[in-house]
Amino acid sequence: MLKYINSIICMLCCSITTIWAQDFKVTCPRNYVVATTENIIQTRVDNISCNNILVRTDNGKLKKIGDCTYILIPLRAGECNIAISKVVNGNIIDLGTRAFKVVSEKNAGNMASEKGNKTAKQKDDAPPITKPKLMLGGLKGGDIRKLILQKQKGLNLEETPEVKSGKLKLNSYEVLILENDERIFSKKMTDPEFDTDIIAAFKQLKPGYMLLFINVKCQYDNKTIKLDDLIFDLKN
Repeated sequence: MLKYINSIICMLCCSITTIWAQDFKVTCPRNYVVATTENIIQTRVDNISCNNILVRTDNGKLKKIGDCTYILIPLRAGECNIAISKVVNGNIIDLGTRAFKVVSEKNAGNMASEKGNKTAKQKDDAPPITKPKLMLGGLKGGDIRKLILQKQKGLNLEETPEVKSGKLKLNSYEVLILENDERIFSKKMTDPEFDTDIIAAFKQLKPGYMLLFINVKCQYDNKTIKLDDLIFDLKN
């Protein structure tokens, strides 16, 4: 009888473990983040809505900008832990953490070069090319004035040999506008030129708003290459 009861308890424990064990992912474009700079991170928990996911960090600030998408601003170099929890029937259940290396802005370029060298040695990775920066009006992020923004008709890619030859082209991206960290506009695009919706949204921008171009993808030799996000702060 005791053996039977022990077997039942064991089965119940295994069932509970199966129910609560849940895969989650925390990703960022570079697999490392830069201190005192805005970094895009995305989260996913299997079979859980983005509205029922809680994300925390022990280094800096997190701002939610879309479904399962956040801006992370680490305050110091070293390491940054992202803790993921889910909310089920009002209960918060911790799922685990994902650690990212945090580098200073000064060392970020070296990290990118090292990553590029490693990538070139792996045959199954993306082609060994210099990834261009996404640009708007010749700017690669930072502060932008509304008057300058309204004169822009679309996005451009930094000129690299692949871009100049026409072998690498902008494929798709998503436009986000934030007011006080809340998303007030978003649209996915497959054309570098802005459509009437985006142009109209730009006219409503005010100082303090944030403009982001995320999930930027290019096409090169039948392969999709993801570029770094482009982020602006609106000024007078």
